[in-house]
Amino acid sequence: MQLLLLVIPSLAVVSAVLIYRHNGKKEVLKFDLVQFVYAFVLSPALFVWLKSFLFYLVKTDPELNFSSTQMYALDTSFSVLFMFVYAFIVIHSLTKSFNLKRKEDPLYDVFRHSEYFHLWLTHLVMYLGIMLIATVVSFTNLFLPLELETNRLGFYLLLLVGVFGGLGAFSGVWLSDPEEANFLRIMKLASGLVFLLHVIVYFLIEPGFSIKYGFYWLTLMTFATAVFCFFFFHRSEKAKGLLEKFKHHKWEFKADIFKKK
Repeated sequence: MQLLLLVIPSLAVVSAVLIYRHNGKKEVLKFDLVQFVYAFVLSPALFVWLKSFLFYLVKTDPELNFSSTQMYALDTSFSVLFMFVYAFIVIHSLTKSFNLKRKEDPLYDVFRHSEYFHLWLTHLVMYLGIMLIATVVSFTNLFLPLELETNRLGFYLLLLVGVFGGLGAFSGVWLSDPEEANFLRIMKLASGLVFLLHVIVYFLIEPGFSIKYGFYWLTLMTFATAVFCFFFFHRSEKAKGLLEKFKHHKWEFKADIFKKK
């Protein structure tokens, strides 16, 4: 453990120094390669190392006898603080990528570059990431049932929440559609795959229809509703007219980022 606590930061520092010579030479997902590594490789590695180091200090100090609640509070406080710092690290990496492009080409279209993140990459990562997290929590619930008791009405209300959650998820995806590069098709396919995976798992594990597996059933109903909406509402003119009222009406300024200038 002590060896790992010394090796990880040392490797991170060496990697940061070695990769810096590629500054401005290559790109990954429209980020400068160096800035991408700093933001999405080294910073998460530093976060894991700091959490491990904090845990090591607390556990090895005999005078600190923290309860599980105190450990949770300490870990949560540290994680939230790091998240604020990390948000600015990502902002710096993004703006640094813009700066390098402008240095190379004074006429470079920064707005077009930023719209790639605004209209495409962030939406895709956020929605797919939420799907992945929901699936992990749902499947974890199958092996760790909730220690809750409620009547049938309470359980059915939970399923109803899933239905409204699916409607909200579908509406959110549709409203944030950049109308380019088959975004809705990707989201429709991803939702269908997650729903199908939940159905397959149901036949393999056969969880009880109760609140003990509430997260699983909530997630299943959410994705079932979303898939239903994608199939039947997507081409409905009435549904389009309703959602158009909530559209970003100033999006007529968006750039056509997937076509050549």
